[in-house]
Amino acid sequence: MSQKAIGKYEIIETLQESPLSAVHRCWDPDMRRRVVVKTIPESVSEGWYWLALENLENEARIGVQVSHPTFLTYFTCESTQNPPHLVMEEVKGRSLSWILEQPGFLCLEEVMHILEGVAIAVSALHGQGFIHCDITPGNIMIQEDQKIRLIDLGLARSIEGSAKRLHEKQATPEFASPEQISHQKLDIRSDVFSFAALAHFLFTGESPYRGSNSEEVLEQRKYESLVISEPFPEMRFEEEGFRQLFTKALSLSPRSRPQTIDDFLSSLIALPKSLEDNFFPDEERTIIAFSKMGKTMKIPDFKESAEDHNEEETEESAKNTEEPCPFLSSKNRPVKTEALKFLQ
Repeated sequence: MSQKAIGKYEIIETLQESPLSAVHRCWDPDMRRRVVVKTIPESVSEGWYWLALENLENEARIGVQVSHPTFLTYFTCESTQNPPHLVMEEVKGRSLSWILEQPGFLCLEEVMHILEGVAIAVSALHGQGFIHCDITPGNIMIQEDQKIRLIDLGLARSIEGSAKRLHEKQATPEFASPEQISHQKLDIRSDVFSFAALAHFLFTGESPYRGSNSEEVLEQRKYESLVISEPFPEMRFEEEGFRQLFTKALSLSPRSRPQTIDDFLSSLIALPKSLEDNFFPDEERTIIAFSKMGKTMKIPDFKESAEDHNEEETEESAKNTEEPCPFLSSKNRPVKTEALKFLQ
């Protein structure tokens, strides 16, 4: 029998499940609003329970210290309850991992807007003294208004206190830095690596480190078995410059990488020389990417008033949120050969 509530919070739908956490969209009957509740899965083994609990408590501690519009607002953490749970604001939008599973292709402007939004969030986090340690498509949300939010601070660490090692079960192999995999001391350059791995994946459709399973990917990461793929032709990157930048950014040695997220992003923006005249004016870099697209980037509404909510409609409401995302439809999202029509 599936779980129907976590404490007082009525489960509307399960958004995400991983070995160490489960995330649910819920209804808060006291505040009469929808929230997101993260908890520990019932299936987690006793041996991993304490690691999952540590992640939950860590996210709560750091989440309340981080103040920036690209991050979530945390309401409460009940780590001594059964099950332990963390309550935060609901983001009305879709995760990047969900978007990437849909038919069609992201064009250059869409990818650059996503990367710029993530860079703003990570830079803000670094500025407040923390490292994210888990920059992956599943932790990036695109809101209805196209703003980018970076979620999940479960693995985040204080820059000053980052000597604490992360267990490999806490890392996402395709995006984790070599020092994260080998349990070394971390600094902001670990996030630079993960951000570059994310960018490589979005531009090429491939991870720079490959294997048939997580163990193979982790093993390759230790010996820099790096494969820089060719970017999609529509991205218009000069191939040699692309390879050089990503070889540097994905180096085993943190000293060889761009030293900050902004350094990497600036080098990336400089690569597509054919777009220099109309790519990211200095004054409005954070909003220009979608300005030519109008409503084509509209993400579906998840509107539900408090008055409309009742227990009988909860499951039906959850189903309604699974409508296709309009900007991913074949009508609104061009095939590869037309992916840059917004720049013409």
